[in-house]
Amino acid sequence: MTRGPPNRLPFPEGLDAACSELLSASNRMALDGRARVVVIHGVEGSGKSQVVRWLAGFVARQERSAFILAHHSVTPSISDGLGSALAEQLGAPSWESSDALAAALIDRCVSLNICAADEAGDLAATIWPRAGHQHVPRLERNTLHVRLLRKIAAERSVVLVLEDVQWSEAAVSLVVQLIQAQSERSTPILVVLTLRTDAEEPDEHEISRPPLTLEHVRELLRPVGGAAELALS
Repeated sequence: MTRGPPNRLPFPEGLDAACSELLSASNRMALDGRARVVVIHGVEGSGKSQVVRWLAGFVARQERSAFILAHHSVTPSISDGLGSALAEQLGAPSWESSDALAAALIDRCVSLNICAADEAGDLAATIWPRAGHQHVPRLERNTLHVRLLRKIAAERSVVLVLEDVQWSEAAVSLVVQLIQAQSERSTPILVVLTLRTDAEEPDEHEISRPPLTLEHVRELLRPVGGAAELALS
């Protein structure tokens, strides 16, 4: 470990520059209340996960801050994506059925005055649709997630990490929607995307699209001014 700023968590060995850049981005976000996007990219084993773990530890030491981590994989599962991460942030970290998830989220969201019962039910449906409920379209799902993120950010600054976005164009699209929405009022959210640049094409039997490239992610983010980039090797 390398020493960071005084009273801060030490930087992981060899990753000082990346962690320092994230610290600066977090400070700027806290000062002006504007959402910022950082893309950390590199091959497998380049240190992306170490930087994310450092960031989680850093946020844990801050007052009135929330760290939200969403995973993505080549074969999406029920625990992947922002919906599940929001459920955990709102106090529903595990569930045995779609009905249990909906009940837990409705109870937590209403008691904490974060959102109405119907919004909490909609969030549950984006994670684990109940029998007889229609699938929530991506645009509507993103709109709901952005609204909930902004409500959380109204109470505390948020660091949102979306890992392995090479497997999820929807995750990058959500970031675009989040940045576009901040023109209405301040949104103190630091969004960190991690991208594995050497991800291979999925097996032909797997239900997945080919992985996104760095250039593709840049193109998706271009309408909102792009993102800062941290290249790890």
